[in-house]
Amino acid sequence: MPKSIEQTMAAYPYDKGGITLEEAKALSAYAARVTLGVIVEIGSYKGKSALAFAHGVETAHSESPTPIYCIDPHKAFIGELGGVFGPNDRKDFFQLMLESGAYQNVSLINLESTVLTKGWDKPIGMLFIDGDHRYGSVREDYQSWYPHVIDGGIIAFDDSKQLRDQHLGSAEFVKELIAAGAKPIETVGKITFFRKPCAKPAPIRTTSVRTLLVYAERNTVCGGLCRFERLGHKLRRRGVEVSFCFENTDGRWQPDDFEIVSPDDANKRTWGATVIPGAGFSEHFIAALKSKQSPQFGIRIQAVLNDQSRRDMFIAVNRAFQPDSVMFNTADWDDGSYTDFLAKKFQIIEGAVDCGHFYPAITPKSQSDFIVGISAKSLARMLPVMHQLGSNNVLYVLGKIPAAVKNSDDFQALHQRNAIVEFGLITEHELPAFYHQCHCVVHVEEFAGWANTAAEAMACGVPLVCTAAGTRAFARHQETALVLDEFSTQACVNAIETVANQPSEALIRAAAGRLEIQRFNWDVFCDEFMSLLYDDGREHYLRVPELNMLGKWPVSTRTEVLPILATLVEGATILDAGCAEGYIAHLLLQADCQRLDGIELDGGRILTARALSADDARASFIHSSIAPWSEFLNQHEDELLEQYDVVLYLAVHQHIPEPERMATLQGLLDRASKWFVLRAPASHYQQSALVNLIKESGFSLHSEHLSDNPGGAGPIRLYAKDN
Repeated sequence: MPKSIEQTMAAYPYDKGGITLEEAKALSAYAARVTLGVIVEIGSYKGKSALAFAHGVETAHSESPTPIYCIDPHKAFIGELGGVFGPNDRKDFFQLMLESGAYQNVSLINLESTVLTKGWDKPIGMLFIDGDHRYGSVREDYQSWYPHVIDGGIIAFDDSKQLRDQHLGSAEFVKELIAAGAKPIETVGKITFFRKPCAKPAPIRTTSVRTLLVYAERNTVCGGLCRFERLGHKLRRRGVEVSFCFENTDGRWQPDDFEIVSPDDANKRTWGATVIPGAGFSEHFIAALKSKQSPQFGIRIQAVLNDQSRRDMFIAVNRAFQPDSVMFNTADWDDGSYTDFLAKKFQIIEGAVDCGHFYPAITPKSQSDFIVGISAKSLARMLPVMHQLGSNNVLYVLGKIPAAVKNSDDFQALHQRNAIVEFGLITEHELPAFYHQCHCVVHVEEFAGWANTAAEAMACGVPLVCTAAGTRAFARHQETALVLDEFSTQACVNAIETVANQPSEALIRAAAGRLEIQRFNWDVFCDEFMSLLYDDGREHYLRVPELNMLGKWPVSTRTEVLPILATLVEGATILDAGCAEGYIAHLLLQADCQRLDGIELDGGRILTARALSADDARASFIHSSIAPWSEFLNQHEDELLEQYDVVLYLAVHQHIPEPERMATLQGLLDRASKWFVLRAPASHYQQSALVNLIKESGFSLHSEHLSDNPGGAGPIRLYAKDN
């Protein structure tokens, strides 16, 4: 390889539309400074930038040059600025590496970049992002590879400037990084260089929202309002000031260090965003929500703080408030609920715990009594439990006890023998001390979204006995807690006695729980909430008002399959496994298919699908799960054809329980006589079992179609039945 970078780049004039000499000099210089980790390039094209890297590492470390990994699938692709890329570029890449001698330090990996990150185990000293320039792809590359970059490592972006009148996603993303606080080292030509400052990525989203109004009916002590108080402290650091407004102030809860405005004052001001937490509101408050649709209240967010037990109440709030976004506090809304809510966005943000504040006790607990901690919400259920437990068990109760419970005979009997200690409403500062006194904390609510008490106890390293309500995100039976399938007095007694009689095993579970709960921190919660504070058309969800349809995924993501099926539909019989709201089915019927049978587990969606094609005798929709396949056939064999011309299996495979996944796929393959259309995340396509099963069933890959939608359900593959 020639001695100077000028000679090197001039000697191998491939890729005339690639990097300039000045950009090559910069890439070479930065590569030469990499002493820890490897160099990774996302998007290699014909290898001109790889050549610059190779020159830098060979010049600086001739005896042990830094390894360079170039990642590019080299598939047929049209760039955002035009230009056609494809397999021929791979040949030119290898030719350049051979002629220059750079092949000794450069490895080419012909895979999608995001496929590699999960198993990547090499620290990265320099990352160059120069792949798909669409905004979503650049963001995905950054988010997936950033954690592998060492502290102080270099991250560079190609085409970081807008060119002429061209709208570049890469330039947009770099602009957002800078606006969010990331400071570039320098920009050379169209390449911008950053240095990773710490382990946590710089925020990639900013918002123009500077004021957030939390609007509730009354200041009742509840976990939902407490969570917004804690969120408010994090938002304040992001430049968003939070205020609270209550229609009634007869409650006891007061947000710490936050402005409280009256309803009249709130109506006179302009807000960047307004959030409505909870349900169970009076008719007066529901009516008042309609006035909050005014533009002065900014982006409207509905916070669903509970599970489906209060569905009707939440729907009433939704219809009155007409929010832009709905955030769910639990992932338990799994039967068509999203389609019942009016919104452009849906987000599940489960909860958080400050594990710096809630920490395990240092000193061992007293063994004279076995202390069980509980929230007052669960007290009514716990009274019979305490009567069955031994006399050395004492119940510590957190929060205000309802009068009806306090006056009950069970409570009074326990109180008389000093088996109950009331702590009442204590400050957050005092909460860790409460948990530190407990040998076990019990959460046995029937309905809950996010159980603060259970999460805080787990953060404090206290053994937990709980129901699944409000704890599904972090409580796994026998791993991090003892989880009751269904609450009963005896089951709860048995679980508490297990903790008492097997303290070592209980502490092991508690330690595992402490590790698990650390995933749910307030910074992550705040990041996810911040995504609701901007209006981004790329992330709007399915909304077809003329068909009375709302949904969870972008319209364009679903309709991408239609051009692929265009030549297959007319006169064909079609089985749509996972038809959702029937929108695709509706369009296929309009394209003159002979017959279409749809299958959908979600009751809400199946009703929409049936209504959408109610007047078309060719359409039939089955409300059922397709897994396990044998059970499905036993129930619905008479409703199906033995063979279909086309079987659609779109974004369903990854949602089927793993033990039943391949058998279900086999059953659907057996029903396809001509075409099988599969859409799944790229990670599933890498699994040899899936590929082999399709091949063994007599299908060959006809074509593959990548999505234009970032965060979509993966590529679409069309398989043809072998003749």
